[in-house]
Amino acid sequence: MPSEAIRTPADAEPRAENEDRRPALRPVDGRTEGPPDTAKDMSRLARWAVATFRPPDFWNVQPSAREELAYAKAAPYAPSGVSRKLGQAYGYAVAGLITALLAAIWVIRSPARMSVALILTAVLAAAAYLTW
Repeated sequence: MPSEAIRTPADAEPRAENEDRRPALRPVDGRTEGPPDTAKDMSRLARWAVATFRPPDFWNVQPSAREELAYAKAAPYAPSGVSRKLGQAYGYAVAGLITALLAAIWVIRSPARMSVALILTAVLAAAAYLTW
């Protein structure tokens, strides 16, 4: 899925007269060389910043835990001098780590799941503290 940042306008889309100009940043030390800043310059700068620093949309293409384990079992990344079992052991360890991180992301993305996780962590920490 291509992002909007790299999409080029079609022939039917109108193009602004200043769309191809990159925004010019003005020095902060007070020099007044060049034209004054305008709202149009700031608007171009904002569009450039959004297009440049927009994170990739990778949530739709993340592999599932089952796909990670299948990839670890196949071990296509292992170099030729390394045994297949060692490559699989590495793959299973990394697949476990990736699955745990994806689960953490799943919990953190929802305020309800995050609050339940924090409450459970607090209860477990209090129980561990009281039993010692």
